[in-house]
Amino acid sequence: MGEQQSVLWRGGSPAASCGMDSDDENTEEVVEGPLDEDDQPHGFCTVTYSSSDRFEGHFIHGEKNGKGKFFFFDGSALEGFYVDDALQGRGLYTDEDGAVLHGTYVDGELNGPAQECNAEGRLVFKGQYKDNSRCGECWIYYPVCTVVHLGWRLCVWEGE
Repeated sequence: MGEQQSVLWRGGSPAASCGMDSDDENTEEVVEGPLDEDDQPHGFCTVTYSSSDRFEGHFIHGEKNGKGKFFFFDGSALEGFYVDDALQGRGLYTDEDGAVLHGTYVDGELNGPAQECNAEGRLVFKGQYKDNSRCGECWIYYPVCTVVHLGWRLCVWEGE
């Protein structure tokens, strides 16, 4: 216990249930860091998935618990505080181009107040998310200093 090891998992890993990596049972993960008596990540670990996504953070008996950060294969990243394998509270998503989203997560889903800034740091959205989609009262900011205030029924996003 507490020994530094690298382990290759095949399927059924605790990481596969977090919703941010593959649910495929043939997913392989490489764990760098301490393992518990059941060979589960325990303490600060780096887990690299066969998808090339990587998670660096704290684990308790195989579940993400505490501060952590996902690095996705496309160059984007998501960091925040994990409880029982799910992102909880304030999180920061940075896309591959440098745009950022500061938002509130509940059980790994974006739910609550959020704001988005483009890669230049200019505010482009401020409002609410529900189940990872924009909804509710929100403000959309356009580069020409135009602000559009949308109400609850008008601000339901179905994509781009």
